[in-house]
Amino acid sequence: MNKSDNNLVYSSRWISPTQLLYYRIITFLVIGFTVVSNRILRILEGEGFNNMHYFSMQNLYFLFFWFMLALLWRNNQNLYNKLQGKLRGAFLSYTLVVTTVYYGLLYESSTGLDGYNDWIIHLCSTLLFIIDFILSESQHYDWSYSLIWLIYPVIYLVYSIIYDSLYSEPIYGFLAMDPLSGYIIWVIMLLVVFFLFGLLWIFLNHLLVRTESE
Repeated sequence: MNKSDNNLVYSSRWISPTQLLYYRIITFLVIGFTVVSNRILRILEGEGFNNMHYFSMQNLYFLFFWFMLALLWRNNQNLYNKLQGKLRGAFLSYTLVVTTVYYGLLYESSTGLDGYNDWIIHLCSTLLFIIDFILSESQHYDWSYSLIWLIYPVIYLVYSIIYDSLYSEPIYGFLAMDPLSGYIIWVIMLLVVFFLFGLLWIFLNHLLVRTESE
């Protein structure tokens, strides 16, 4: 073990703790640059923080703060453990839904800094987080987590109803309340996707944890 690894609580069967630290620093900087540049662009365009009602932006901040805390708590095992398991699994489900929905329903070609930000927000951050999961997750996911991870999406869908009622405009076109039947169908489909993606990460987690224990 490298001497610089001694104070790190990170563990990985693929790379050293120090290499994992470097990976997380780079990932944090990439996501952090996107958070800052996207906010500056939105302010210059007069939007301020208006785009924070998008699920994709909330997810970006989830990942930003996750990596920030993973770096801050790199020497504290108890605090670092709180970032793994149930919390990381939830973020894995959310970020994969963001990528799937964006490229399946919402994708619009853009260039320049906007294009870069879209790529980081909707694809690159997802891949970086998945890689971190593969490299370092050691906690066992329970199958019941897939239901717990639905809590935030349900809260968000309730928020989307309130937003639509207040502004007479849906956050996303497919979440329009008119017709109500269409909205209900989309809500059911989205919750099913969240649930299935949750099961996927639990399944993959069991493979990884089992592999590490052999």
